[in-house]
Amino acid sequence: SNIDMRHVPLNDRCCMSAERITRRTQSFVDDCTYRKRKDTVGLCNWVVTCPQELVGNAEKETLFFDTVYKFALERYGEDSVVAGVVHNDETTPHIHIPCVPVIHENGKKRLSAKEFMNKAELQGFQRDLDKECEKVFGMPKLILNGRTKCDYTLSELQERTRNEQELHAREITLQERETSLRARETSLRTREEELGELEEQ
Repeated sequence: SNIDMRHVPLNDRCCMSAERITRRTQSFVDDCTYRKRKDTVGLCNWVVTCPQELVGNAEKETLFFDTVYKFALERYGEDSVVAGVVHNDETTPHIHIPCVPVIHENGKKRLSAKEFMNKAELQGFQRDLDKECEKVFGMPKLILNGRTKCDYTLSELQERTRNEQELHAREITLQERETSLRARETSLRTREEELGELEEQ
């Protein structure tokens, strides 16, 4: 993976190593009040895939990731968003936005992943980001497009799965036939050798 500094906060445009991200995360967590438990969640992560309509256009991809990062920053605040890491080395370009689950309450900050990433927020983030992207690109449904992480709709994914299963079954059948054919060939060779020996005798 590579880290695109355009998606890291302005005051952090330098080598954002995993160690640095960890230190930055810890500093955000330390600013919050929370009960120290083994199962305390100190970091949540949004992964937003670049829509197919924009993939391949470097300028639009950059604008998309800038839009997503700024949207997350405005939504959660500079004391929550750790960084914006763009991955271009996998099937589809996407951005990781690690966030410390900071809850602002009565002028104080506390840690609560359960409240930060509840069902309503999961739905709201996508819905509101979709609206923001429509403003920027003038194209509806870039986020809420019915596609999965693999860029397939549910029906397409089911069809793909069925096809893969059928192909796998055919491959197994073919392998079984090839094994049977090899066994027959071996048997025939052995028989021919035996016949040859008998002729010589």
